[in-house]
Amino acid sequence: MTALVAAGAVALLLETTSLRLQHQTLGAFATTLAHGVRRDRHGWTVSDADRLALSGGGASFSFAVIEGGTVRSLHGLPPPPPTLAPPSRAVATQFRRVDGATIYSGLTVPIAGVRDRWIVVVQDLEHPTVIFDDIVTHVVVLGAAIILILLAALLAIDVVIVRRSLAPIRRASRTVQAMRPHETDERIDVIDLPSEVLPLALAANAALERVTLAYRTERDFITDTAHALRTPLAVLRLRAEDISDSVQREPMLAQIDQLRAVVAGLLTIAEIDATAPKAFMPCDLRMLAVDRAAEIAPLAIRRGQSIEVEEGDPMIVLTEPDYAARALEVLLENAVLHTPRGTSITILVGVAAVTVMDDGPGIDPSTATELFERFRRGVTESNGTGLGLSVAARLMEQSGGTVRYQQRVEGGSLFTLLFTVET
Repeated sequence: MTALVAAGAVALLLETTSLRLQHQTLGAFATTLAHGVRRDRHGWTVSDADRLALSGGGASFSFAVIEGGTVRSLHGLPPPPPTLAPPSRAVATQFRRVDGATIYSGLTVPIAGVRDRWIVVVQDLEHPTVIFDDIVTHVVVLGAAIILILLAALLAIDVVIVRRSLAPIRRASRTVQAMRPHETDERIDVIDLPSEVLPLALAANAALERVTLAYRTERDFITDTAHALRTPLAVLRLRAEDISDSVQREPMLAQIDQLRAVVAGLLTIAEIDATAPKAFMPCDLRMLAVDRAAEIAPLAIRRGQSIEVEEGDPMIVLTEPDYAARALEVLLENAVLHTPRGTSITILVGVAAVTVMDDGPGIDPSTATELFERFRRGVTESNGTGLGLSVAARLMEQSGGTVRYQQRVEGGSLFTLLFTVET
């Protein structure tokens, strides 16, 4: 903005100076002409000395005497343009007129003591000898070009400066965006942050510290409570097994087992949250599926269910093998424990994916969006803990993957573990 104002001021100064010099020159010639003009047998003329002085202005100047509304040229001096009109006022008057592509600047001065008689001095501003206007024009154009170049350079410099000054803010934003709910150790990097946003970043880090402390306190409480319950539950189950009345014994054992499953799930979640992410390793999903199916097959057979792994080629992915195995185990247990007798369970190994499919009753669609939240159950009549699928989701998050649910059109469920393909 300052450069534009300076450019405008320079252009105005040059234009004003040009007009002032034009008017001074016209006035000086008019004064010379008024003092020396006279009439002789040739008409209106001036002395040789005045003629020499008037001719010194160059061929761009012309002179005349207006008498009774008639324009009369001066002997030995250039005549004015033919379109010159008599003045309308009996006072010295400056004028500027355009005739086609030619611009004229002139001055009319009344001759003292004579009515209806004026001296006229006219300059053709387009004449080749008039160089001042050309200089002004070129200076303005050149100055404008230079100023535009400087403005462009300043704009480019400003963009670079702004981008560099905002780089720490963008880095801090990326850090915040990358934060995940269970990774509470991340902090905003305050190095090189502008002083205007530094207090905000420090306050955010302090808030994260408080959140981390509260999260760890909650996690430690859950872990300690779960560990404290394991032994009493084991003792309680042993005593329940000694009950001779099966009508009382079996429901009690089922409730104790469900409570033990809740404790085991809480311990698993606490373990995942407390463990730093492990390095990923190549893992064959087909071998993983076969091993987990073989492990859970006896339980499925006792419950009158069938389980199989479809044939296929090895599928190598990058993951944390132990967490991936436990996540698949959770899905298989979920399929076995929450489907009725006669259900067929099939494990499909695809591209970077393992799917557990069953033809059971499926899941209530209204609860499908909440399946992977803690203590949520897919069906209201289920005796599950509501922790299994949330554990699978956390295990897959630590394994660099996700878990997805789909409802089968034919009935039943599809739970899929999605991994990263090894490259």
